[in-house]
Formats: sequence, structure tokens, C-alpha cells
Amino acid sequence: MVLFVVFFVVFYWLTKRKLRYIGQLADGVHLISEGQLQHRVAEHSQDELGSLAHSINHMAQELQTKIEAERNAEKVKNELITNVSHDLRTPLTSVMGYLRLLYEHRYESPEQLEEYVRVAYAKSEQLQGLVEDLFEYTKLSGPGVQVAHLSVCLNELLEQLVEEWIPLFDEEVLAVRRAIPEARLFLGVDAEKLVRLLENLFSNAIKYSTKPGEVAVTLQDTGDGAQITVENSGEQIDPEDLERMFDRFYRMEKSRSAKSGGSGLGLAIARHIVALHEGKIWAESEAEKVRVHVWLPRV
Repeated sequence: MVLFVVFFVVFYWLTKRKLRYIGQLADGVHLISEGQLQHRVAEHSQDELGSLAHSINHMAQELQTKIEAERNAEKVKNELITNVSHDLRTPLTSVMGYLRLLYEHRYESPEQLEEYVRVAYAKSEQLQGLVEDLFEYTKLSGPGVQVAHLSVCLNELLEQLVEEWIPLFDEEVLAVRRAIPEARLFLGVDAEKLVRLLENLFSNAIKYSTKPGEVAVTLQDTGDGAQITVENSGEQIDPEDLERMFDRFYRMEKSRSAKSGGSGLGLAIARHIVALHEGKIWAESEAEKVRVHVWLPRV
């Protein structure tokens, strides 16, 4: 009889404890269902209820992560639309203004007519560059981007690309100094994306170099990969700006002039391409020299 009473008391106590725990789990699920995704239920035991509690917490964490990611994506999209709208509006307004002057024959000489056409064409080219950069950035930052890792001779690719850009450097009175080793250096990379990366670095160097000046292009074999450096003469950049210059739409205040132009996406695109290759990109600035380094691993 005593054993029966003891059994009954213990059974009652354990059952009550389990029911109280089930009630806590139910309350926790209710709070989570109301949007309090930061709430977590207590994991008291290693039995089925403990496993259930762990699953509830895991579900809440996954939901919280997913919703935060969606909110961040929405924020990025809104920032992208805002910045693009602003950057597109300025050259578009100029193009429309000059075309209106031409349409209404409001010019005083053939020379002025030619100048209006030249400015309108230059602004339309700027518009085209903005749209192309936006398309490339959106494509690279989206899911499911494929990278074709093919064996490419970096020496030959870099030499050829620099030669193609010589007229653009000459036009801006920029001498080009190359330090590319003779020993052929092969790396598994996506050649098309790597060319886009290097073109963005060259374009950035041209925009922000002091003129006349010099741009240096260097290739090094690091053993575990390759490092490409593009250096240009220019004002020293603050460490804070060096950290942020690869962010989308980030422009240093002194570079916001129409002369510099640009979409603010060039270095952000470069960073995405480097990330797709599991490499590193960083910048240094000292003694009126700005260097952007890219390291790509051997795959």
C-alpha cells in the first residue's frame, strides 16, 4: 500500500511537471507565432519534449534569419532604386536640356551647336555606363552566379588588356608602368569576369589619378595564388574611406564632381567578382599613392 502511494505521488509529480513544461512550450510557440521571433523556449531535458523544444528554437531562429535577410534585401533594393534614380536623373536631365536647345535652334554658331552635341553625347555615354554597371552589379549579387574556373595565363591576359587601355591612359596623360614577370603564371579563373574586374580597376585609376601622372600594374606569384596591384597617383585616402570604397554607391566627398563621374558600382562589382573566386581585395594609400590589391587563389 505504501509503495502504491509513493508510486502515485511520484507519477503525479512527474506528470504535473511534464504538463507544466508542455504548457510553457505551447506559450512559447504562441509568442513566436505572434511575431516575437527572438523568443526561445527553455530546453530542460534530453527526452522527446527536450527535442521538441530544440526544434521549436531552431525553427524560430531560421524564421528570424530568413525574415531579417528579406528585410535587408528589401532595404538594399530600396537604396539601389534611390541611388540609381538620383544618378540617372542628373545626366538624363542634361541630355534632355541640350537636345531641347538643339530642337529649338537656340545656338548662336556652328561651334556652339557642335559643343551642345558633344556634351549631350558624353552625358548619354555616362547614362549607358550607369545602366551597364547596374545590370552587372545586379547579376553578380544575385543567387546562382556561375564561375567558370578555366586555366588562364595571367601574364598574357594582363599584357593584352593593358595594351588595349593604352589609348585611354594616353588620353588622360597617364604613363603606364608594368611589372609583369616573364615566367608564365596560370590560374583557374573566369576570364570574362576577371577582365571586367581589371577594367573596373583601370577605370577607377584613370578617374582618380592626378594628371599628368602614372599608373602602375603589377603581377606577383604568391605561391598559393596570384596578386595583381593597380597603383595610381592621387591624394591620400583616409583609412575610413579605404574600408568603405568597395561598398556600392560609396564615393568619397572630394570625388563627387561631374568630372569624376562613375556609377559608384565599379569597385563593388570588383569585390563581388573577387568573392566569387574566393579571393581578397583591399586598398592602401600612402605618400600620394593609391594601390588596389587583388589576390586570387590557386584552384
